[in-house]
Order: sequence, then C-alpha cells, then structure tokens
Amino acid sequence: MNRSPLVAILVPTYNRRESLLRCVKQLQRLQTELASFVIVVVLDGCDDGSLEALKGEAPEVQTVEGDGSLWWAGCINRGAERARALGATHYLM
Repeated sequence: MNRSPLVAILVPTYNRRESLLRCVKQLQRLQTELASFVIVVVLDGCDDGSLEALKGEAPEVQTVEGDGSLWWAGCINRGAERARALGATHYLM
C-alpha cells in the first residue's frame, strides 16, 4: 500500500492570537483526503491567550510552547522535532 508522505505545516508565533486563529482556520479549510497534513504551532512565550484559543477552537492542532527566547529559527526547529515525532517527512514553513 502506497502511503502519502505526511506534511507538517510549521507555524511560529508570538502574541498574534487573532492572526494565528485566522491562519489555522484557513489551513484547515485546505484539508482533504488528497491533501493531508498536520499543523504544528510553536508559541514562543505567548501571553495573549493564543494557546487557550487554539485548544478551544482547533484542538487537533499540535502545539509546542517556548519561553520567548526561540525566535523564528528556534521555533522552526522545535516544531520540526514535534512533527518528526508524529511521522512527518516533509515540512512547510
């Protein structure tokens, strides 16, 4: 059986709750049987309720928390680590 590769969409963020929720909703609209992917959001020190909003509105989204010192590259690395653990073989940043 040929299985499609799992693509992970990595989304780093810092205190952009409303933008993040719009982004995730748009990505979720792209999910189909032919286009399957996992969304990994890395919240780097967010204190604006982003994590709670994601858990409430998109609980299937994978989240990783940082302490505010990761910046973009650190967020991408942490997100890729989580995605690899989930079986992802391809990454979209």
